[in-house]
This record gives sequence, structure tokens and C-alpha cells, in this order.
Amino acid sequence: MRNNPLYIWQCIPASGGQAPVIPDSDEEEPSSPVPAPSRARSNRHTSRPPLPKEQSEDESDKLDEEEELIEDERKHDYEAGRYVDDEMPEVIMGSKSTDDSDDNGREISRDTGTMSPTSQHDSSDNEKEIEVEEEEQKQTRKALGRKAAVLRQELPVILTSPPSVPVIASTNLSEPAWKPHTNIILRPYTTQTRTYKIAMKDQNPSIRKVLNLAQDNAYIMLISDEHITDDTFSPLTVDGLNDIVWAALIRAAEDLEFTGDLNLADRLQRGDEAKYINPMIDYVSQRVTCDRTALKTAHRSTVLAVLGIEHTHIGFAEAKTHILQTSYIYPVGKDGKHDYRASSSFNHPVISRFISAAWFGHDKYSKLVKARKTQLFVSSLPDKPLELEILKAMVAMAACIHAVLQDHSADRPFNFPPDGLSTQWGTFRDLLCKTESANKHKYHKFMHKMYLTTSQSIAPATHGLTRDEILDRIQDSWADFEADNDDD
Repeated sequence: MRNNPLYIWQCIPASGGQAPVIPDSDEEEPSSPVPAPSRARSNRHTSRPPLPKEQSEDESDKLDEEEELIEDERKHDYEAGRYVDDEMPEVIMGSKSTDDSDDNGREISRDTGTMSPTSQHDSSDNEKEIEVEEEEQKQTRKALGRKAAVLRQELPVILTSPPSVPVIASTNLSEPAWKPHTNIILRPYTTQTRTYKIAMKDQNPSIRKVLNLAQDNAYIMLISDEHITDDTFSPLTVDGLNDIVWAALIRAAEDLEFTGDLNLADRLQRGDEAKYINPMIDYVSQRVTCDRTALKTAHRSTVLAVLGIEHTHIGFAEAKTHILQTSYIYPVGKDGKHDYRASSSFNHPVISRFISAAWFGHDKYSKLVKARKTQLFVSSLPDKPLELEILKAMVAMAACIHAVLQDHSADRPFNFPPDGLSTQWGTFRDLLCKTESANKHKYHKFMHKMYLTTSQSIAPATHGLTRDEILDRIQDSWADFEADNDDD
């Protein structure tokens, strides 16, 4: 009976109090149960007669020690009852159901027989210890992982790939045998740029000469009338600038006498587009773009001063009005209003002042223009070859004034060229072409006057009186001159 699990289960107090003591041997149980500690023991000193002071203090200390022992016994009894609860085997009456499973969906195996409390307790402790160890290992791995991540960030980066080496553009065996001085050194191809690039310092002397001269050629072509009749062309677009630079590269190679088959000029036209032509175009285009942007940034103060626009809210509004009406190319009459007649187009002083500051000053761009003066400035009338005219492209490039006003109206700079500036340039070009076709003499007179004003040149002798007019003007004084016999 004492070994029956049901008997043990029934002997456990429901209140969680003191558990029965189960002997390990098969000896007979005592006839009376062990009495539980009574609370009356902790209050025994209240029923005694009064004692002397010293004796009462000793007795009080002894009673306190006894109370502590009793309290410890209660704790041990409570713990013993709780552990017996955990060690009790689960007894199921009847057969095992195949549907029994735990919360995680795993099948529970239940034994209908008896189970030793000691073995169940040991297995439970082992499982708990394993779970604790696994949790500790998991936390340790996490901590080590975090430390390793920190260490990896602090470690110096060691590149295992070999350093980039110059790559000669001529790598295709099917290409012609270009002359050695035509080869260029490419920067390593990257997934970010997805293009091949070059640097000036990597190239041989022949390539350097071509690149430098091409930059000068491209800038001059920006303001020349070479492509002025092409309605689809604009130097303020990406495609237009690239076309200019490509032509400038070929012209530079020809000017430096790199002509003939398999030479630089030939390779710039028939070479590999991705690895030869485009890298050279991109290099020069980037530098010409900076030169083109200087047309706005370097002359901002000049434009605003001539137009009388200040850095105030009123000035911002005036700049916006000029942009909307394109009134800055027309002069202001005596009535204070702009003169919008065809003959007055581009007669506003801001146009001539802008052209003079941009191309007839003392900077590097003015020196380039001055060096090619005879090539750039010509007369549109064959019978007046000495009466040089300003270039249409220079006047049309006054569209940069539009960009200056746009920045000022918004009180912040925009990228150059801003949206719509190419259209403005085309409008000015069309207006000049229409003026020329309508009246060539009036057009010539206006453009020649613009050249004299902007370049600060002196008019040629043909603008004065003719030989006969000079002699006829003093004809009446000849008689007096002959009759004068003054010996002095």
C-alpha cells in the first residue's frame, strides 16, 4: 500500500503544507503521525511568571533562536511538499490515446504502469540542465558574434585584388594597327560610371597636345557661326556640345599634323567608340562645360548693374519680369518703356556690355578670341570687307543673361544651362537670321556697330570722307592760299 503511487498522491496535503515523510524501508509506520509544529510553541514565554532581568534576557534569546529554527523547519517542509508534487508520476486510467499531443504538436508517450519518482525527477533535472546549458551557449554565441562584428569593423581593409594598371585602348585584335602614339591609357572600368575614362597625366605627349588644343577649339566653336545655320544645333545641349568637341578633337589632330591613315585624326573617326572616341570626348566636354558655365557666373554683377537690378524683393520681381517678357534685349525709350521694334532688337546696353566683358577683356577666353580675330570676325557684305561684324553666336549667347536673371529672381543659383535656355538661344539666333534676310544692309550696319562697341575698336578709314570729298571741302581756300605772300 505504501508503494502505491495513488496512495502517495492522496497523502499530499491540498493546501501545500507539510508533506508526509516516506520512509525508504518497508518497516511499519508509527501508530501516530508526527505532530506538526504548533504556533503555541512560539508563544510559550507569554505564560511564564516574570523572571529576573538578566535571566529574562537569556530566556528571550533562547526563545528567539527556537523561533528561527521553527521557521526554518517550516520552509523545509514547504519545499519538500513542492518537490514531491513535481516528482509525482502521472497516472492515466485506461488505454493511451493516439491523439494525445503536447502544445507543440508532438505526440506524448504516456505509460500506464508505475514510474519511479526518483527516475522522473532525475530526467526532469537533466532536461532542465540541458536547456539551461543550451540557453547559456546561445547567449554566449550572440555575445561573441557581436564582438566579432565590432572587431571586423575595426580591422584594416586589405584589398586582395591587384592594383589597377593602365589599359591600352587598342585591345581588340580585329582593329587596325594604329600608330603607337595614338594609343590612350584608360582608367579602370567601374560599375558606378559604366564608362571608360582617361586622365591627362596618364597620356603620351601627342595625346596631351591634341586634348589641350581641342579644348581651345571647342570653346571658340561655341561662339562661332560655323553651325549657326543648323536649326537642330545648340551649343547649350549635351548632344550639341559633344558634336562640337568631337569636331574640335579632329581639327586639333589635323592642326598638329597627325593626319593620314592610322594616325590620330583617322582614329578619332574610325576608332573604337566606347574605348577611344567617347573617353576623349568626355574629357574635353567636362572642361568646356566649366568654360561655358563661366559665361554666367563671371558676369553676373555686370548684368545686374547695367539693368539696375538690386538684391531686394523689388529687384527679384524686376528680374522675373525681364525673364517673362524677354525685355532685356530691347532698349528703353524716353517714355520709360521698352522699344519692341525689330530694328531695336539687341540694342539694350546690357547686350554689348555682356559681350565686351565675356570676349574682349583680359582673361584667357579673351586671349583665345583675340588670337583668332581674323578667322572669326568678317563682313557679311563682300563690298565692305573691312567693316567687321560681331558674330551671331556671340549675340545669341546673350541668352546667358537669361540664366543670370533666373538665378537672381529665385535668389539661388541653378545648374547651367537651366531648362529652357537652349530654346532661348535658338530664338535669338532665329531673330538675327530673320533680320539679315529682311534687310542685309541694316543688319550689317547694326552688327558692325556692335563689333566696334564691344571690341572698343576704331572704325576703319573707309568710314571717313573719300579723297575727292576731302579735297573739295577746302577748294574755296586755295585762292587765298596762293595769294598769301607773307615772307614769314
